[in-house]
Amino acid sequence: MRSTTTYTYDLAGQLTSSTDARGQTLAYTYDNLGRKTAEYSGSTTGTKLASWVYDTVQKGKLTSSTRYTPQGNYLVGYGGYDGQGNPTNYTVQLPGLGNRAVRQPRDQLRMERHRTAGRHPARSRRRSARGMGLHPLRRPRQPRPA
Repeated sequence: MRSTTTYTYDLAGQLTSSTDARGQTLAYTYDNLGRKTAEYSGSTTGTKLASWVYDTVQKGKLTSSTRYTPQGNYLVGYGGYDGQGNPTNYTVQLPGLGNRAVRQPRDQLRMERHRTAGRHPARSRRRSARGMGLHPLRRPRQPRPA
């Protein structure tokens, strides 16, 4: 069985909407520099699903991204960038945590989690606070079913 997704573009070549085989449409808006600023359900007058803000922390850089859900908003905000354009710190706000946020300064990434294909479990690696490299974490052995 075939399924079709339809895409619509503006004169600048930017994707303005996509409609999948179920008839679900997503619409998108962009700023003057061609960066995506919002995603909506149906049309740009529909329910806002996500938004992106740029340039308030550093010109040309992402300031925040927000995903809107019935359970609440998921937000990632960037507090600064280094000379190479890498984030120096960021804040994550999750629904149900109120105004609390997790703040992680640069070079203090504690864990990275990577999905692997097939039957292998996800791999986690720990990075030292000083960026000294990645060290594998061992997963606890789980008892085999009898």
